[in-house]
Amino acid sequence: MHIVSISKRIIIEREGEKTIAVKAFQFKLKPVLEMRIRELEEVQQRFALQQHRVVELRRLIEEIKDQLQAQFISEIEDIVDPIVSQQRFKYIQYLKMQIEHIRAALHREEQVLEKIRQEMGQAHIKKKTLELLEDKQKKAFLLNIETQEIKEMEDIIISRRHHSKNQSH
Repeated sequence: MHIVSISKRIIIEREGEKTIAVKAFQFKLKPVLEMRIRELEEVQQRFALQQHRVVELRRLIEEIKDQLQAQFISEIEDIVDPIVSQQRFKYIQYLKMQIEHIRAALHREEQVLEKIRQEMGQAHIKKKTLELLEDKQKKAFLLNIETQEIKEMEDIIISRRHHSKNQSH
């Protein structure tokens, strides 16, 4: 059974005991919600890029540590030549300095990553708040439709009773 109330632009379809109300429910803050979704996506992209930077710096530190380890092993295995030993010492010092510079950069990048993580949390909260508001308004809208439907049915019943009383007199 289909009931169409043109004045209210409501279409109600009955399926057994289930009532589905269909109307172009329009969330007035939809543009703001869409903006919040885009902001969250942008922050997530920035987070992913920053996380990649942090991973790359950690990988670089491990790579230099491996080079450093290789220098220590080759120094033990090689016959000690003072010139080679001095060059190896300078190279080891250089590698250690590289590790310290990269660790400092890693620390800065991790701080940036944490700030982005906080921004992402805030963006998620803003988006979720609007989604909850939309759900709440949609439920209120559906409740209003149900109330209107009940009133329309009551009006029909009252009208029929009044009509049947007039016909019996």
